[in-house]
Amino acid sequence: MPPLTARYEWIDESYWVRVVELPGCVSYGRTLAELRRNLVDAIDLYLEGMRKDAEQTGSEAGTIEFDLVPV
Repeated sequence: MPPLTARYEWIDESYWVRVVELPGCVSYGRTLAELRRNLVDAIDLYLEGMRKDAEQTGSEAGTIEFDLVPV
């Protein structure tokens, strides 16, 4: 899987992030460190769902890299 782009912005005293290549994969955090930890969890959960779908269809899953990009 190619690297993912995570776009974040500061809204109402929190950082909010979305992964461009994974529709619906979003998270937030009060600091950038918390945002990164929460984002890793969100991506893991998203990909877990994709892996389950792949198992049903016989596809393979892989690893990812991502960069945080300010909006």
